[in-house]
Amino acid sequence: RLVIIDEIGKMEWYSGAFRGLVQEEFDAPTPSVATIAQRGVPGLDQIRARVVEVTRANRDHLLPELEAEVRRLVGDGPG
Repeated sequence: RLVIIDEIGKMEWYSGAFRGLVQEEFDAPTPSVATIAQRGVPGLDQIRARVVEVTRANRDHLLPELEAEVRRLVGDGPG
């Protein structure tokens, strides 16, 4: 199982139910992949500490590394 969350932004984070679900998922042993707002969202510190920042400079070589890590975590590849 893999949890994918497409954008944790300011408006989404204001929903207590959404915030609770996101925090639950990130605390669970299930691998999670999410996009998050770069700034302007208070209370994301615990999640932000586990963020891999994707930039123009690193995106090309980072994709295969992240894909390999996700495959390892879900048990679908070497590792």
